[in-house]
Amino acid sequence: MFADADRFSYIKKMLKSKRARLSIGVILSLVVLFLLTYGYVSQPSIGRVTSNGYGARAKNLFDFTPVKVADKFISFTYPKSLYKVANNPQYPPQVDEFNYAYRDSQTWDLSISTVLVNYPISSNSGYRLRINDPSTYAEVTKTINNQPVYIFTDTTAPGFSKVAFLVNGQLQASVALTGDDFGVETNLQKTFDQVLNSWHWQVN
Repeated sequence: MFADADRFSYIKKMLKSKRARLSIGVILSLVVLFLLTYGYVSQPSIGRVTSNGYGARAKNLFDFTPVKVADKFISFTYPKSLYKVANNPQYPPQVDEFNYAYRDSQTWDLSISTVLVNYPISSNSGYRLRINDPSTYAEVTKTINNQPVYIFTDTTAPGFSKVAFLVNGQLQASVALTGDDFGVETNLQKTFDQVLNSWHWQVN
């Protein structure tokens, strides 16, 4: 009986000691840290949006389903994974503009612009800049849907950077795509090709 009472008294003294309080505090801190860490890990990764067209969790989820765009000047399709970006203000001779992006580890930018002018493509400032600097811009001319397409690749860019120029009478269009996601150049090239291969002029 007395032995049990002495033991109980000794335990009480131990709990009141500074060392015991410190040990309990350390244990409680570790428990709280574990709970916070588990809760953080179990949450979705910030910046990896998986809905509303703002990128994909994995590169192999890129959706090439064509989305059609058309106005009275042009029509084309772009991959569904891209999302629309607000246009800049338009001033003559520009008659339309379309901007799209895709966010993954980096952001892709797809910009499409059409101008109505009375001069040949050789006088287009964007075309002339590139044709006069072959050390920076490598040019390839292709025939797509029975029309010539002038494609320039920026050989100094760290990632994918291409601009295509298309002409129909007084209408001139540029299709520019840039992206810094290394290892997914195939998706960037496929996106660029999809826009060009689906391109049609709505006027003759």
